[in-house]
Amino acid sequence: MLISNALLSSLKLPAILLGLATLSTGCTLVPIERNRVAIETPEYADCHAAYEENDALIKHAGVRDAQARQVHAFPFLRSNRFLSSLRDELDTASKQETWLTHLSQLDLEARQIEIKNLPAGKRPTRQTMDELARCRNLLIETVLSNPARLAEIRDQAVVPDSYQLWARTLGIYPVTSLFVLRGVRRLHANEGRHFSNDPPSTVTSSKRIAYGIVNGDTDADGETVLARDALGIPVIESDELDALFVRHSPIWLVSTRTPDDRIGTVAYENDRLTIDTHTPSVYTHLSFTRFGGDVLAQLNYTVWFSARPKTGAFDILGGELDGITWRVTLDTTGNVLLADAMHNCGCYYMALPTTVLQSREKRSGLEEPLWIPQKLERKEGAYTVIHISETAHYIRNVEVVDVAPAYLEMSTVNYSELRNLPISQHRFKSMFDPDGLITGSERAERWLLWPMGIASAGAMRQFGHHPIAFVGRRHFDDPDLLDRYFERAQ
Repeated sequence: MLISNALLSSLKLPAILLGLATLSTGCTLVPIERNRVAIETPEYADCHAAYEENDALIKHAGVRDAQARQVHAFPFLRSNRFLSSLRDELDTASKQETWLTHLSQLDLEARQIEIKNLPAGKRPTRQTMDELARCRNLLIETVLSNPARLAEIRDQAVVPDSYQLWARTLGIYPVTSLFVLRGVRRLHANEGRHFSNDPPSTVTSSKRIAYGIVNGDTDADGETVLARDALGIPVIESDELDALFVRHSPIWLVSTRTPDDRIGTVAYENDRLTIDTHTPSVYTHLSFTRFGGDVLAQLNYTVWFSARPKTGAFDILGGELDGITWRVTLDTTGNVLLADAMHNCGCYYMALPTTVLQSREKRSGLEEPLWIPQKLERKEGAYTVIHISETAHYIRNVEVVDVAPAYLEMSTVNYSELRNLPISQHRFKSMFDPDGLITGSERAERWLLWPMGIASAGAMRQFGHHPIAFVGRRHFDDPDLLDRYFERAQ
């Protein structure tokens, strides 16, 4: 999803939950205890009601976490676009159980976050939490023994797209999208001139500051064999995942004119989101995609700036908070297949494939073109340097170098911590609202671009809520993104 001035001119929780923390960094599953429940019983109904009661408490407090979507009528399960894509491939009992376990653990992770964000006096007791944990196994075992219920879950475990049909209808989308598409193409051309396979120019009027992960000097190549579960999803232990994040971490080279150009750490100060630029951090998150019949691991690196400062009274793109996500997709041997990036509004999406991939033939129909400004070089022991502009924080070039520039050390923080930020000694709050948006990061461009059907276009948003095209339908977490636009080079 791209937009520019060129376009505009045209508490501590019970121990039962603490073990779930690894779910946000790895994919090791907590096994379901088999109780051999064959039919739905009054106990099933009681357990279902216990989850509904807990949901009502969470909803009333306004602390619903939107990263994964609840499965309708099954409050103990949540889904995302990747898991939804597997729902028609559950042809064995092992696959069914593994799939349901993934859905249940998405709910457990989110529920842990939601409960922690409740006011201290509203949090469930230890006894209630133990009961929810016990009920989880009973509910899933019952579903596994009931083909009709399982079929219903498969029908309901769908994540709708992020585009509002009513807005596109009222906004005469077939007409207005043509003007937007023209502006997007102009932006591709204007920004594309900064990219080259040659080293980028060092001429700049502002200071350049590099940021990197400590000990990020491990080999950038070398095969890694990952274990896989019944669905083919890589099983990555936390230590192994940490090593992968270090091994493939980029260096962020930012042209810096004002404090708004400095990478920082997200925090609440007097109930207001702030970015502490004295302690730069990168927020990491593991996701999965599909390509050529394989499930591939993706390493997400997210950084935050205090703002995209406005350049004038008529700048409708500027506003509070700004950020970039850099994502590395690994092939089945653990080497880089493709890197892509976006601003944390879903804007300015770009893909940088390695030479292993080639673009598919152009897709027919009205659709925003996929921006591929350059190829990404694969080089053993090298460093990936992302050149970022001042003010607008555009990615202006991606360079692979043998020697890393001197950089400020960044802390590595789990992305899920953004969903549980402390606001006082016993209170926590998510960076994101129940719709997956960041309150206060709104941009005035939303009043111009609403006919494209994206809610609050330009606002920063949570993983799982990033539409990355104004024209057409495309999401950062679409599991078929690679298959739609790339194939292996001949």
